[in-house]
Amino acid sequence: MKKISLALLLLLLVLSGCTKKEAIDFQSINPQNDVYYEIFVRSFADSDNDGIGDLNGVTENLDYLEALGVTGIWLMPINVSNSYHGYDVLDYYDIDSDYGTMADFENLIDEATSRGITIMIDLVINHTSDQHDWFIKSRANNPEFRDYYIWEGTTAFSSFVGGMVDLNLANEDVKSEIKNIFDFYLEKGVRGFRLDAAKHFFDKPGVAGVTLKNAFFMMEMNAYIKETYPDSFITAEVYEPNYEFNVDYYLGSDSILDFTVQRAIQERIGVGSSTYLLASTFEKVFNAYRKVDPGFVASPFITNHDMDRIASMSGFNGAQGMARMKLAANVLLTLPG
Repeated sequence: MKKISLALLLLLLVLSGCTKKEAIDFQSINPQNDVYYEIFVRSFADSDNDGIGDLNGVTENLDYLEALGVTGIWLMPINVSNSYHGYDVLDYYDIDSDYGTMADFENLIDEATSRGITIMIDLVINHTSDQHDWFIKSRANNPEFRDYYIWEGTTAFSSFVGGMVDLNLANEDVKSEIKNIFDFYLEKGVRGFRLDAAKHFFDKPGVAGVTLKNAFFMMEMNAYIKETYPDSFITAEVYEPNYEFNVDYYLGSDSILDFTVQRAIQERIGVGSSTYLLASTFEKVFNAYRKVDPGFVASPFITNHDMDRIASMSGFNGAQGMARMKLAANVLLTLPG
């Protein structure tokens, strides 16, 4: 009898220990908290076994992403492009055929929205492909399109190599084109835009006050999209590890991908350099942003498509690598944004 009672007691203790913990809704604590998952569609999930990831593959994995706690998806470029990476756009109004169709994209948005997952797309407006119809007409001296790009004689200015030519964002017609692109995707249910290469928008020959011009351009675009879609947002990619350089971007952008925080996590946790400075670094960075925009939204991250995976980074690839990666992930998920 004692054995049965003891066994029953142990069973009750085990069962009580297996009670599911109540999930904490971090968004109810801070509505600005989201967990975004960056997806390079080409390499994420292949739904039709052609060896190339596609939008339907993303849709088929939404339950998996939801189970991870993901509340937003950042899609790297999905438009028609010459390259595998998609940052040289040929057509802003169509989907790369490798990835599927516009109907597939609309279905992804609908399915994600039904799960409470928002979609942010990578919008490349600093430059286009040199095979884009606008550029072909500009190069041919078509007066309607000539000033869409920045010309020095017969050479168009390029911030990047590989057939990517910079748009003239000071041109009102170009601004109108970009606003039309925003409208097109907002109407389909896209909520956010990651503006690629925002640091380079006005970083052109002979241009002064580049940072403020970049910020004011984004301010104009942000005000435009919020007129009709007040919950829409812009996140700027400013590839700069010095947070003091980034402060003014909060004048125009809702958020900035924070390379200062990224480097702090890598160096303080991965490399183990001056770990005690980690919290004070975060505080210093966020306080600087707060002075410009008291309601700023942070966008901290550990790594992205322009960097190595965390497991390959210095300090995370050694004997203590797994423990350090877990610590870095915990730190990231406790930060605001």
